[in-house]
Amino acid sequence: MKRLFFLLFIIGLAVTSCAKKVEISKTDYPEFVGEWKANDGVSSYDLIIPSSGKSGWSKLSGVSSNNTSGKAKILPDKDVLQIFNKRFDIGKYPALNTDGYWTMTLDGLIYQRL
Repeated sequence: MKRLFFLLFIIGLAVTSCAKKVEISKTDYPEFVGEWKANDGVSSYDLIIPSSGKSGWSKLSGVSSNNTSGKAKILPDKDVLQIFNKRFDIGKYPALNTDGYWTMTLDGLIYQRL
């Protein structure tokens, strides 16, 4: 009987601790929608987030590349942007800078919307 209560407690804890994920759309987090670029001097990064459908991220370093695609989601309680299984820490949410460009910071890189 104690094992059953313990098992139910663990299952309940697992279910309630799941992070809320909000899919990016015209109504939820529309400021993320668009084509974004970043560069760290070694690699260039492209991020495309449409208002609906599949998003994509790619990193180009010389002749090698890395990419992922899938639905873009925000985990607001963790400040994380997720595309398929790739997670980005949101350092700064999209905002208009003093030069009139939209920028955001993901994993320490400043992305600029085109």
